[in-house]
Amino acid sequence: MAALTQDIRGALSRQKLDHVWTDTHYVGLQFPDPAHPNTLHWVDEAGKVGEQLSLEDPDVYCPYSAIGNVTGELVYAHYGRPEDLQDLRARGVDPAGRLLLVRVGVISFAQKVSAPGQKEGVGLGTRGSDCQ
Repeated sequence: MAALTQDIRGALSRQKLDHVWTDTHYVGLQFPDPAHPNTLHWVDEAGKVGEQLSLEDPDVYCPYSAIGNVTGELVYAHYGRPEDLQDLRARGVDPAGRLLLVRVGVISFAQKVSAPGQKEGVGLGTRGSDCQ
């Protein structure tokens, strides 16, 4: 890793940038718990848990998500970009307190989770790019 860092720093330095430096960041991510696999259920308005919905791969998880259970209305939010959330608001749909279903792609998962407005939602799910 150190050799790669030196190579990249050297390449950037040769580009005559004002300042090139290295920095260290430590990131803690969640790991799936086989004893408590991810699940998705329909919940009625009274809060009664209904049908369990099948997941394409129950071992899939999002390391950017919070731990725990969330409940909310499901809203499709295209790619989850700030302009997509603004479009929802313009149509009279506030993402606050809702589960947002977004398409994969265009922006990173980290951007989808941290986009302004996403923090208003209580959860975020993704769907392959075939979602219309």
